[in-house]
Amino acid sequence: MNEHEMTFGPDVPFTCRRHTSQLSSISGFKAGLLLPVTYEGKRSMAIMNTGENYPEPLVIDVARLPNALSGSRKQQKIETASGTKQEEGVTRTATLQIDGHLAHGAIRYRIGKPDQLPTLTMSALEGRTLAFDLRAGIACLD
Repeated sequence: MNEHEMTFGPDVPFTCRRHTSQLSSISGFKAGLLLPVTYEGKRSMAIMNTGENYPEPLVIDVARLPNALSGSRKQQKIETASGTKQEEGVTRTATLQIDGHLAHGAIRYRIGKPDQLPTLTMSALEGRTLAFDLRAGIACLD
């Protein structure tokens, strides 16, 4: 899967070897692939959410928006798999390392559940391919 298409089947080129990490919630009815991400000196796992079309590759939920960034707050309409939503957020330019690959972009902070893991959006796939095989238990960003 990349920013343009998804390809299925045994003929898909596949070089991924890293064991997959998954998150399951709501009694197993909602699941997500987790990929390692490093940002602003922090290391974490992040949920790959292909249903969010944020221009920022990484979205972090916080209880309240950071005071240090209060001057750059903005309302933004976002297209998601569940429809258009409007939210207030703060962005900060950053260098990210997503599954071992450097990515220059921005982090979006939004009001949400602070105990939720960071979210990788479709922007994280720009120039990359997300490959996963759930039967073999492997997933990575190439």
